[in-house]
Amino acid sequence: MLRLMILVLGFTVPCVAFAAVPGSVETWDAGLNAWDQSTTSSTVIHAATDGNPDGHLTIRKVLGGFDNIGVATTASADYLGDYSGVIGISVDAVYRTNNVTDAWIRFRPDLVDNGWQYSLTNVFPTDTWTTYQAPFDPSWDDATAILNGWEKFDAGAGSFADLFSSVGWAEVRFNSPQTSTIIGVDNFRLIAIPEPSAVCLVAASLIALLAVDRRRLCS
Repeated sequence: MLRLMILVLGFTVPCVAFAAVPGSVETWDAGLNAWDQSTTSSTVIHAATDGNPDGHLTIRKVLGGFDNIGVATTASADYLGDYSGVIGISVDAVYRTNNVTDAWIRFRPDLVDNGWQYSLTNVFPTDTWTTYQAPFDPSWDDATAILNGWEKFDAGAGSFADLFSSVGWAEVRFNSPQTSTIIGVDNFRLIAIPEPSAVCLVAASLIALLAVDRRRLCS
């Protein structure tokens, strides 16, 4: 409970000065790294092994708690602030129990104000690491974001573009109505726009491969 109180106090501090770092990947190989439980029904611990690969976070539901459990950060600066340059968001999850009914990534400007979420899946295979990816462009208007699967928490949430110019809360959240739930989370990633040099390298490689195939056909 003390850890959650500290987390909540941190959530009240605006994060407007930050800029998220495209290409960042939170692997949780070394620890929690400023991520912690996002609901009072959640217990989050660091597991040094059995991730995808290496370390990861394990989320357990508190017995008798509410359905929603998850992990969030308001202090890991690489994932907060302006999301310019990010073209996708992905995360890995594994379900150790077979009682999960929903999974999302969720973002807010802060603890008080609601934001937007993206439903990751409606299929929950047990004991298999799965990578989920959300389509993303921080400049989308609300209608475009909705067409791409994003939704507001409620009608009072601000615009999609405004939220992703100043993210203050990044979260992976799950729903489970059962009393015993265990979920692993790994590799929260901000997918970056490829550097021009990388694009040129891929293009050159493709041209070289096509040239080789053409020579083989002509020989």
